[in-house]
Amino acid sequence: MKTNDSRGWEWSRIRREALDRNRRDLDGRCQARLDGCLGEATQVHHVVERADGGGDDPHNLMAICEACHTRVTVEANQRRASARRGAKKEKKRKNHPGRRDRYES
Repeated sequence: MKTNDSRGWEWSRIRREALDRNRRDLDGRCQARLDGCLGEATQVHHVVERADGGGDDPHNLMAICEACHTRVTVEANQRRASARRGAKKEKKRKNHPGRRDRYES
């Protein structure tokens, strides 16, 4: 899910500031350092993703490499999908005609 496309120049400015801050403070190194890390931060990641209510506050952004960003994003998407499937399954189970607690909230 892309959440930054509609903000154009504003996101470009925020992204550039985060990467510049990373270059100044950490010599441009990836802050995630996961397995397969490329080392150089080229992308900006929301610690609490925008889809989960996170904002563009500098404390919520981290500069990471493309490999780590892909991995973190895929894992977050999988967690959200699993939660949706679980909620759907629970709703279906709760609505079963034989359940005594069918109409309880």
